[in-house]
Amino acid sequence: MTVGSLRRFLRGPLLDHGRARDFADDWRVRMGIRTPDVSHMILSLSGGNQQKALFARALGSSADIIVMDDPMRGVDIGTKQEVYGMIRKEAAGGRTFLWYTTEMDELRNCDHVYVFRDGGIVAELPQARMTEERVIRASFRSDA
Repeated sequence: MTVGSLRRFLRGPLLDHGRARDFADDWRVRMGIRTPDVSHMILSLSGGNQQKALFARALGSSADIIVMDDPMRGVDIGTKQEVYGMIRKEAAGGRTFLWYTTEMDELRNCDHVYVFRDGGIVAELPQARMTEERVIRASFRSDA
């Protein structure tokens, strides 16, 4: 969880491992990651906890823009709802999330939806106009 924020843990040329561990443990608690020790390898975690650790890495960074590539595929509904809430909170605080998804339900979390086909944007749908029908129509027809 600390790899995107290592610069903040430098003390001169050395890494302050205690501060890095405190950071990771804080995010473990905030994200509800189920692991007894933040030094465990990410692949030793369940799929949902792996996703939470990756979100902790992104949210714990100082990045203004976070790019997500189908982040919730295969994740249980409870974890999804928790993470969606955190994304909404971060977005309300000024962060931007670019979100590629194959899950229609996730589009309801977006302010704008852009449909791509053949390497370009074929539809821009603000939240108020976004429907599953419009997204599907734009995905397959050029007159959407």
